[in-house]
Amino acid sequence: MSAAKTQQRISFSTVKNRVPYPDLLEVQLKSFRDFFQMDTTAENRKNEGLYKVFQENFPITDTPWGPMGNLICWESYMPLARVALYQKGITLYISPNTNDNPEWQDTIKHIAIEGHCFFINADMVFTKEMYPKDLHCPQEIEKLGDIPCRGGSCVVDPYGHYVTQPVWDKEDIIYADLDMQQAIASRMEFDGVGHYARPDVLELRVHE
Repeated sequence: MSAAKTQQRISFSTVKNRVPYPDLLEVQLKSFRDFFQMDTTAENRKNEGLYKVFQENFPITDTPWGPMGNLICWESYMPLARVALYQKGITLYISPNTNDNPEWQDTIKHIAIEGHCFFINADMVFTKEMYPKDLHCPQEIEKLGDIPCRGGSCVVDPYGHYVTQPVWDKEDIIYADLDMQQAIASRMEFDGVGHYARPDVLELRVHE
């Protein structure tokens, strides 16, 4: 009879020279700064990365607060159009629109979470009295309420929370203090076009 073989357990907790692991947040921040060439003066930045897409479809604009892009009205309901902006690294998503329904407020919170960006919701507000008196459809206008489009402008952070509450039934100027580190830090949790993407099975091609 052969003796039974015993397996020896190795405890890696006793290893003295462990490989140091990197500061993942610092890695993410460095990648962010390198991609946007933030440490390079404007005249010396290469025509690559962020700057290569300035003149393409779904253009984005460089700002002191990060890349800014926008879709208007129901374009924000188009998933592929949103992803085209996410792939360009936007941190500010601006949307001029006339959506004053409660469902739209749910939509913009979802988009902010999905893209881990700040959503600047610029909703129109106008009253029935603002319609020109010489329009050819006075009967239709007469049926409208006093405020046909109630607004709802607001700012939502990358976690889907209101930075400013929606403004209803009046014109206003919204001011908000934005912590732009939130956009970067939140993508450590989820980045739909970065570490959480599946480029082996999913790919978006944009015809610029």
